[in-house]
Amino acid sequence: TFIIWGALNAIYFLPLMLTNKNRKNIDNIAQGKLLPNIKELFQIGFTFFITVIAWIFFRADNIWQAFDYILSLITGLIEHPGTFLLLSFWLTYKKILFFILLLISVEWIQRDKKHALQFNIKTKKIIRWSIYFSIALIIFIFGNFNKTEFIYFAF
Repeated sequence: TFIIWGALNAIYFLPLMLTNKNRKNIDNIAQGKLLPNIKELFQIGFTFFITVIAWIFFRADNIWQAFDYILSLITGLIEHPGTFLLLSFWLTYKKILFFILLLISVEWIQRDKKHALQFNIKTKKIIRWSIYFSIALIIFIFGNFNKTEFIYFAF
């Protein structure tokens, strides 16, 4: 499964290398704009989709489990399209989606920085450390601290 995961990532990158476009889009997306345009939004979504598909192989115990999982996603979407709507997901997982949207928003706002929690020098220490503490507190409150095997131990 790790070989397929690596191969998929190589296959995803290969067209850019062969067409010499791997260094074409190194700037921030939607530079100077609040939101991306439709083309950029599609590119973000497509990249996310193919990356998630590759990660199914990374996390699966074997190849057949990965294919079975992908097949169940496809058949579930075809047989029960309403269950895959964001609204039904929101009703079930409100807290999780809230934090995901919050983190995506912070990441988007800070996309021109080296990392999402990089603040300007002018930011007061008390504000910066309050944000750090709040994040740690949210992880502690909502985190799942059951002992699980570290994913890279499967190598």
